[in-house]
Amino acid sequence: MRNKLTALLTPEYRQTSSYAASQALLQSKLITKAQHIGCYFALPHEMDTQIIITAIQQQQKYCYLPILAPDPKEKILRFGLYLAGARLQANRFNIYEPATSPIIVAATTLELIILPVLAFDNTGTRLGSGGGFYDQTLALLAHQKLRQPLLVGLAYSWQESHKLPKMSYDISLDYIVTEKAIQHCH
Repeated sequence: MRNKLTALLTPEYRQTSSYAASQALLQSKLITKAQHIGCYFALPHEMDTQIIITAIQQQQKYCYLPILAPDPKEKILRFGLYLAGARLQANRFNIYEPATSPIIVAATTLELIILPVLAFDNTGTRLGSGGGFYDQTLALLAHQKLRQPLLVGLAYSWQESHKLPKMSYDISLDYIVTEKAIQHCH
């Protein structure tokens, strides 16, 4: 599916859509109120996150990127502080993560996490790449009364589905940001 998506997305469309979504998110209270923000380096079929990562750093906020555990059986992500210009390395899924990080934190210590999305619905149900890493990492949120971090999906508007199946372990998004709008999930 990824190869089909990548082939359909022209570089111009991806750039224009990514810019529009990034600007909307960066000007929203979601980002302006947060200091410790999780993000990710996008794959070619996903919205480009470089503008968001750079802006977070320029605003003197803290940007954290997900880091896979060395054991392939462990699906809990940790988030490493990403400093501008720090060396990155491709993990086993060819996603860039900090090679080293001065600070590594659990997802639940962040104020906001921006997540990649393959499909979503208006209830905040998210379809990711199928590994279950974010769901297992964020499973602790299901038991918290105070919901932190806020979960924000970044997607193209055409990735919205009428209704996605929701499994008991799926963690819902709080917001979806597309090139057209920021949607609060209900």
